[in-house]
Amino acid sequence: MRIVVGIVLATSLLGCKASAPPVVDGIRITRNAADVERCKTIGAVQSIPPYAFAGDDLKEIRSRGVAVGADTVLLNVSRTATTSGIAYRCHRERSG
Repeated sequence: MRIVVGIVLATSLLGCKASAPPVVDGIRITRNAADVERCKTIGAVQSIPPYAFAGDDLKEIRSRGVAVGADTVLLNVSRTATTSGIAYRCHRERSG
């Protein structure tokens, strides 16, 4: 039993490293306002249940972020009935 507790504790501590949120489908999802300090605000995005699977709310938020031209979404604190946040454009588009 002690081994299981040790493994769970070690795994949870390793997951706490400070790093930038991953970019999935071209959108970075964050809860840290500092991540969007120098970004251009695009507008609010929201996903509305019902969801078929866990994580579908974030998939919908990503999709809505892409639709408005965002590359980052700052989530509101709670993910209860609906998931919502503010879409931002944080990276300059490269001119070709």
